[in-house]
Amino acid sequence: MKHFFILMAGILLASCVNNTSPKTLKQTALQTDSDTITGFQTDSLAMATTALTFINSYVANCNKMRAQTPIVAWTNNQALASQTLKVVLEDLINTAEAKNPDIGLGFDPFFDAQDYPDAGFQIKSLDTNSNFITLKGKSPWDTFELTIKVVQTNQQWLVDGVGIVNIPETMRAKR
Repeated sequence: MKHFFILMAGILLASCVNNTSPKTLKQTALQTDSDTITGFQTDSLAMATTALTFINSYVANCNKMRAQTPIVAWTNNQALASQTLKVVLEDLINTAEAKNPDIGLGFDPFFDAQDYPDAGFQIKSLDTNSNFITLKGKSPWDTFELTIKVVQTNQQWLVDGVGIVNIPETMRAKR
């Protein structure tokens, strides 16, 4: 853990040297297989870290199989989830279950699929103009993509959309 904080401090220091404005930065993935995020400015690093922490925590929850926390309860307990994400997700799930109590949506709304990369995700691209982040699954799922939107609230980045939840159809990963 000590090495992680030293690494993050180094990354933050190195990223401050970049002269590109964070509002115009469109960065492609610079994440290694060891989950080290490099090449991002401070805001971009915080955005990327928020997205990855959120979705990889969700993957870990899903990997628990029968012991997993249901998606609405899991999301409601996440400090990195915006209030909008929580409300939209709950409404989506409740509407689907009312229409079809046996199946509900029939797929995971965060993954926009029934299956997912159980090893987690890494950054593919990040756009600080729109705050949309494209993730890709870790190998062998590196063609599986997912879109996350983050917002800054009270100087903290939060996940405001993921998969089909609060993500416009035109911005969703193609299936």
